[in-house]
Amino acid sequence: INEEWRRHVLPGLQPILQPERYDISKKVSSLISYEPKSNTLFLAFRGLNIKTLDDVKAIRDAIDAKITAASNAVDGRVHVIVDYQETTIANEIVDDYWAMAAELERNRYLSAKRFHVTAFGNRRESLAGASTAVLPGAAVNGKV
Repeated sequence: INEEWRRHVLPGLQPILQPERYDISKKVSSLISYEPKSNTLFLAFRGLNIKTLDDVKAIRDAIDAKITAASNAVDGRVHVIVDYQETTIANEIVDDYWAMAAELERNRYLSAKRFHVTAFGNRRESLAGASTAVLPGAAVNGKV
């Protein structure tokens, strides 16, 4: 699959492996892990397909539950690393998703690092001043 076009660009050729798309309501908690030593929450959202407001709520609830269960969380706050590669968000809920992300960042995160956020255009700017860090080598506005 061509990453830029998000489809097959050569007729008749199909990839051997298809990217897996997750049903969020069933698997979101399995995509979240916590490392107590570094007080870091890892969100493995690679290939996630966020289609509805219920999906956004399921993500928020799973993140909140994992942070609440974390024994080392500093005042209920953790560092977060999110992998958004091949993640899609339906256009009609993208603002709701980023509003949820901004709320979590203000209230539950000590810091946040995101990978492949350009898949959502400039929506990440709607985080309303929340501290967003991009690691070296991550794409920012189409540039690496």
